[in-house]
Amino acid sequence: MDAREDLPKISVETEQDWRRLQRNISTAFLDRLDLELESQGVSQDRESFLPHINQVSKVFFIQT
Repeated sequence: MDAREDLPKISVETEQDWRRLQRNISTAFLDRLDLELESQGVSQDRESFLPHINQVSKVFFIQT
């Protein structure tokens, strides 16, 4: 048995739901980034992190 078979699975009923999920997770990534940058006093560096956040989002959502 593949170890992946033991993982719980979710189902998203509509494309609209899937898009909302993507937006919510992307927003959470960006909110967390802002929080971390602010706590370290380097908010001005946000733009340099955005390409990395976008790459993670693409991998996570397997965008085509």
